[in-house]
Order: sequence, then structure tokens, then C-alpha cells
Amino acid sequence: MDFTRRPLCMQVRENFNASIYSTTEYESSRPNRLNLEIKLSSGWVGCAGHADRSCYDLSVNAKKSKVKMVGTHKFDNPEKRLIVEIKPNKGKIGRTFKADVAAIREALEALKDDVPRAQAFEDELTSKSEAMLGPLCDGKQFTLQRDMVATKLVEKMVSEEKFVPSVIEPSFGISLAAFEQNFDSREGDEKRGVMSSPLIAPVKVSVLRLSNIPDFEPFATDLESVFVEERLECKVGTSSVAIGRKYARADEQYFSAG
Repeated sequence: MDFTRRPLCMQVRENFNASIYSTTEYESSRPNRLNLEIKLSSGWVGCAGHADRSCYDLSVNAKKSKVKMVGTHKFDNPEKRLIVEIKPNKGKIGRTFKADVAAIREALEALKDDVPRAQAFEDELTSKSEAMLGPLCDGKQFTLQRDMVATKLVEKMVSEEKFVPSVIEPSFGISLAAFEQNFDSREGDEKRGVMSSPLIAPVKVSVLRLSNIPDFEPFATDLESVFVEERLECKVGTSSVAIGRKYARADEQYFSAG
């Protein structure tokens, strides 16, 4: 059996691709998924993914935790619905299957939510005096005899119905694209890159003195105090290099203003 999924790829715009993965009936744990990719200097990079998990996750969690994870749809007016009633012969099932009783009981309970399958199960019991239950999640199947279980379809008035909600799982990751969009370097001097995105700069302001003359120090200290009071992250440059190099270092350290 081939579980390989081949995505449907389409180029939405230049440097922007979308890939759609479809789930087959054999891959209930692998969702339909839409992936979006951006072409960066390093190649194609995923920036978003949206997975249609259907009701798989909640169904599995409910089974493992033994807690029902369902929603309720209330009708404006009561409606007639076919309801499956199942009465297992606990004594005979227990003596016959022993350690598998819990799994069989759970599978019979699941039949109550699937009228067509319950009807087919009852038809097989009626015609053959036995019916196959399963395969279950672990792959096991059990043959139940006519005297082990009684199923009946009855018509009842109901005012609500339960359902397992479907889940859409969105994810985004555009950091690399955002950083590259705001990265610049001089031609022939690529090692000296500059980031130009002030909103996310870790340090907002740099205070750089034109000279290390001691008379300038009080002014730099006063400016630093003003920025701190305004809750702006600030750093005062104290090196003795030329002012041009001070600016370059500030750019390398990703200050948004200086």
C-alpha cells in the first residue's frame, strides 16, 4: 500500500509558492494541509501551514483520556431520529473474550453513533447468527454470536445531537523572511550587514559622543537618563574609535536610532 502523498504545487506569485497535500482514506492521522513557501536567498522556506485535522485529534484524545470531547447542536424543535439501542450479554462476552471485554464494550458503544454500520452489524447477526466486530484501533477483530448482543433501531424524538468538532491547525513562521527583508549590506562588503527594523530592535537608542572629551560625559549621562525615564532601552558608546566606526558598530548591534 502506497502511503506517499504527492502535493499539488502552484506558484501564486514570483518567489511565493503554495503546496496542497491531500489525505487518503488510509491516512486518518495525516491531515489535509496547505503549505506556503517564500523564496529567500537561502532557498525556499516555509512561512505558513494550515492543517485540516478534522475530528481525528479530539477523537483520539477522548479515547485515551476517557473524557468526551463533543459539541452539542440544539434543535429549534424536537426531531424524529433513528437511535441504536445495544444490549450486550456481559456474562457470555466476559467468559468468551476475557481480557478483551473492555475493547469489545467500547466498540459496541461506538456503534450507537453509526446507524448504517449498526444496521449492517444487526443484518449480519440475523442472517449468519454471528457478526464480525472490528477491526479496532489495534487491528483486532472479534466474532460475536447472536446470543451475545442484541441491537435494535428505535425512533425517538430528540432535541439535540452530539458531534466531535473538527479542528483547523494554523501555524506561521515569517521571522526569517522578515529579517531578510530588513537586512542590507554594501556591495563587496557583505560581512558588514545592517538590520533596519526599528520596531523589533533590542536596543532602541544609542548615544554616541563625537569625542571622548570629559566635558561631553555629563550630556551623554543626562540623555541616557531621559531615555530610561521614557522606557527606551539605551546604550551609551564609550569607545575611542572614530565616529563613523561607532555608527557602524551601532548598526551591527541593531540599534534603531542614534
